[in-house]
Amino acid sequence: MIPVIDTETGLVTLHDGLSVFGPYRMRGAVCMPCLTLQTAGPGRSLSGVVLVAGQKSDGKVDIFLEGEFNTIAPTVIDGRLTGAGATTLYNRAWTDWMCRQFFVHQSVESWRMHIIELKSHGMAAQLVPAFIAVPWKESQTAESSLWGALNAGTLTYPPDGLTHKALQRYTVNPKEPDPAAWAAMVLTCGAAMFPVRA
Repeated sequence: MIPVIDTETGLVTLHDGLSVFGPYRMRGAVCMPCLTLQTAGPGRSLSGVVLVAGQKSDGKVDIFLEGEFNTIAPTVIDGRLTGAGATTLYNRAWTDWMCRQFFVHQSVESWRMHIIELKSHGMAAQLVPAFIAVPWKESQTAESSLWGALNAGTLTYPPDGLTHKALQRYTVNPKEPDPAAWAAMVLTCGAAMFPVRA
């Protein structure tokens, strides 16, 4: 896919040589690495997750890129890449999808520190993600948004990918969302709160 941005609207169309998809407002969602999410047991270490998605004016949200990270920079052991690192995922988000905006629902301190860490690892200023806070008082708000999008077919994601597997686990145990399910909730809730205008 080759992303092409409309400089006037900021909307992106994706070209694969035969078809054109979009236009999209490219926005993703991030779950920072943490110990717990909601009722997950104390001391349970969870990876961070980056989702890159396209948001359309009809309310549909398509996830294109999913990735886990435990470190800011890529992890290399004995010359072999063992972990993508957050910088790799954000770089791919921009170069492959022209996505720099990400919804987030965690403490302001956590994502501000995340930005500081990205900059300290040499990430170019134009690639540092812009986070959009998605507020909710009750987790049921985000859960309703996620289930509503799934039931309406307005959220799509790669088959057998990170989001697909996380949502299967979340269906069985909704009290303990893992980071990818959490990021999907943040994404759908953010898309509902900040729709794309036609």
